[in-house]
Amino acid sequence: GNTGIYANLDPRKDGDGTIYTSENLFTAMAKLGAVPDDEYSKLFQVPGLVDNNGDALPGVVFDVFPGAPTIDDEGYIGTKGNYLKLDLGQTGVFYRKLTSGLDDLGTLHVIANSETSIPAPIQGSRTKTCYNDTFGLTTFGSTAPPSVAKGRMVFLGLDNETDPMCGGIYEAEMTGEDNPVLMTLVDLETAVPDESDEIFSQIGEVLSYDGNAVTFWGAWGNETREIKLCCPSSGNKDRRFFCLYNDTNTIGSEGALDDCDSGKYQEKMVPINQGFFVYNKDGGTINTIAKIVSDDMNDMLFWTYSGKPPNAGPSEGDGDSDAAEPPRWRSSTTAALSRFDRVVYKQMKGGEVGIWYWNGYVSEVIVKTGDACTDLDDDGVGLIESLAMERDGFRGPMLAIAAACAEELTDDVDSDDGDWGGIYLKQICSLDEE
Repeated sequence: GNTGIYANLDPRKDGDGTIYTSENLFTAMAKLGAVPDDEYSKLFQVPGLVDNNGDALPGVVFDVFPGAPTIDDEGYIGTKGNYLKLDLGQTGVFYRKLTSGLDDLGTLHVIANSETSIPAPIQGSRTKTCYNDTFGLTTFGSTAPPSVAKGRMVFLGLDNETDPMCGGIYEAEMTGEDNPVLMTLVDLETAVPDESDEIFSQIGEVLSYDGNAVTFWGAWGNETREIKLCCPSSGNKDRRFFCLYNDTNTIGSEGALDDCDSGKYQEKMVPINQGFFVYNKDGGTINTIAKIVSDDMNDMLFWTYSGKPPNAGPSEGDGDSDAAEPPRWRSSTTAALSRFDRVVYKQMKGGEVGIWYWNGYVSEVIVKTGDACTDLDDDGVGLIESLAMERDGFRGPMLAIAAACAEELTDDVDSDDGDWGGIYLKQICSLDEE
């Protein structure tokens, strides 16, 4: 099936402030890199590839664009893309500058891909395996969805997504050329602020960036704890079936457990020492936003079972591409940055999940599960049950979040008729405050 990324460059308001909806939606990225129309395919094929002889390799099609795309005020749009090159699954981060629509799309460029060498560590020596004496510099085995702002892109790139030894957060200018120079901002040999002799052992995929500062989640040390993740009981049926019956990491048996309806689950190790941090290019400093010691009641990691089961859904040709990412439990963290000293982040503290605001000095909770839904919505009912936000959800002084609410089930309320939810926008600070 054809999937893609779509854009609308029209403003949301006209001159007198009236909000309107535009129908000028056009395709920015698509799985159409091998269509017969050569000029059209060039717009969407994977850029910057060469074959084993060093010759240009045209006509390679994107298989999937994992995660959310990103766009800045100058019309640069960035994405992660997976594809199959000569029967080998690869990944990379890409961008183009949008102008007026499909008839005037800018050239698609690659920032980094699976053939890009991981830059040397910025601190100390190569204490890990970023250098291989036989093959030279290690290349990116994993990239994460990027963030763009002011003509620059940042992304997380690692040698191995599940057990990284090398990699970090990298920045590049979107110069209109493939494979620009990568600048290392934070990597897996960067010292953790205020932690004696500790370096980051993990860095989260989700980055929020304003062209100068970037906020990120990081872990350090060797201490971990084990958690149980139950196979989903709702959502995509193919993915649920895969977790229950095909995923080799699933354990358990048929029949409900006290804490697991399906009776089947997976066990994962979670780092004990975690935190949110902000890197500021002015001075090259890393400041701590918040740190926790992870346990059953306190955590910054949230989990979802995602990916495409083999042979599920539409596919091209005789089967699935090896570039498709199979289902597995994936952890995520969420923070959104307005500027270097204005950050919001999501964490569980004391068993309650909340959205917290950091003003450069201290943090305070804005909203949390268990609060009255009327705190967000005068028409809301019940209590807040779940909260979500995106990395680009904090712009200027305004924060956008999603919330779901529900009434407690009683003899009088025994269905979901009283559920409530929505997307909410709130001013939480003044950017002029000191």
